[in-house]
Amino acid sequence: DLPTAFSATKGTVTSSSVELLLNATDNLGVIVYTVSYGVGPIVVTQNGVSGTQKSFVVSGLTPTTDYTFSVIAKDAAGNPASNNPLTVTATTTAGLTTAAPTPTKAVNKVVSIFSDTYTSIAGTTDFRPDWGQTTAVSNVQIAGNTTMKYSTFNYEGTNLGSDLNLTTLGMTHIHFDAWTEDESVLRLSLIQRTPQSEQGVVVNPVKGSWNSFDIPISSYTSQSLAVSAIYQLKLQGTGNYPATNSTTTTVYLDNIYFYNDLGTSLSAIAIANGINCYPNPMTDKLTVSAKSEINQIIVHNLVGQSVKSILVNATERTIDVNDISAGNYFVTVKLANGQTTTQKLVKL
Repeated sequence: DLPTAFSATKGTVTSSSVELLLNATDNLGVIVYTVSYGVGPIVVTQNGVSGTQKSFVVSGLTPTTDYTFSVIAKDAAGNPASNNPLTVTATTTAGLTTAAPTPTKAVNKVVSIFSDTYTSIAGTTDFRPDWGQTTAVSNVQIAGNTTMKYSTFNYEGTNLGSDLNLTTLGMTHIHFDAWTEDESVLRLSLIQRTPQSEQGVVVNPVKGSWNSFDIPISSYTSQSLAVSAIYQLKLQGTGNYPATNSTTTTVYLDNIYFYNDLGTSLSAIAIANGINCYPNPMTDKLTVSAKSEINQIIVHNLVGQSVKSILVNATERTIDVNDISAGNYFVTVKLANGQTTTQKLVKL
């Protein structure tokens, strides 16, 4: 018998692909679809199942271009459908043309992984560890802004330059911006070295526009992740969460950073106790004062390592910071009443 009920319609259209939704019925069970398009023409063939809609994605197309697809359906014996060929027309979208939103978080409240706005922590250059994933990673310029592109995306990781103690650093959220035309699920995981542990949070991007996600660190600690030695990030898509198959989606990323979400540069504890760390930037001396007794001052680098620790037991103390290299630091002030606050300072 000839294939019957042959239909061909347009599905999802992106800047580089067009989805064709194909269906036909035949007693032999297999439908062979042949699609012709473009100059040449280009001819591609895929098999489908009788009576089941086939999603046939034609990729490698040019943005903002009109395409006409001619589709032929045959059965396993080569018998053609009586209404061959069917024609489907589509215009690819313009794709991503605008840069991600410019972050507005104060520099002294951010630990950056990837962003043109902030200086990333030292050593974070490995944005594609060899985990056997299909994802291709590249940096592209979008409206003059460096943007990370994940192609043939299933999952991808980032090796941080050093282990981050998010608790010591006072980080309350992780932020990232994402743009995609064809991915509906993103799962961002934090991976801790010691004890080895991984937990993730799922978000759902709106397709065709920049999405800004701010995930509380508490969303990870509530899953028993201690966040005391975070050394990797992992992003997964529909094809890898919860399944493990590859996909052909594309995701653009920008402005990946941890931050402290307090509304001012000083925490509520610092304000209530009159804690003041100055000057900022500091050169050779740092003075810390408070209304109540200060028990200890600890200076951490950006990965949470202590570079200086001073016992105070007074309401004010000036310490020598000549032996600290230039850069960004976190100063933790522990009060005798048990309260603790952390501020970010710059050493010139």
